[in-house]
Amino acid sequence: MNKIPCLISCINAYQSCSLIQAQSDIGILHIALLDSQDFSLGQKISVSFKENDVMLCALDNAVISTPNCFEASIYDTQSNDLFTRIALQTPTDSQSHIIIHALLPNISLKDFSLDKGTPCKWFVSPSQMILEY
Repeated sequence: MNKIPCLISCINAYQSCSLIQAQSDIGILHIALLDSQDFSLGQKISVSFKENDVMLCALDNAVISTPNCFEASIYDTQSNDLFTRIALQTPTDSQSHIIIHALLPNISLKDFSLDKGTPCKWFVSPSQMILEY
């Protein structure tokens, strides 16, 4: 499970749905919720998402249909016959890095370079994120 500490910076609500923006060291994360009554502006939270909800694309693929898209580089990989677990080194505003893990089927990586240091983008849908406080 990936976990990123954040601070709620915006809450947009429509009927029973909400889209929360949360500021983190890697940038703004967008989280879709059915109910946001338990959350408030400026609140410290953790945003979590599963490794198998993280998707990858090449750095030159500029159009992704989610606001949660971040640049990274391949840091490490572990593979078996079916899956590859990829550690992605994601730069932060403070010149350090956060490691995000992705678990992907090998068949989806056949044309993707997994060499250490290879730049890429990772993304996750706002509906796949979990808020914890």
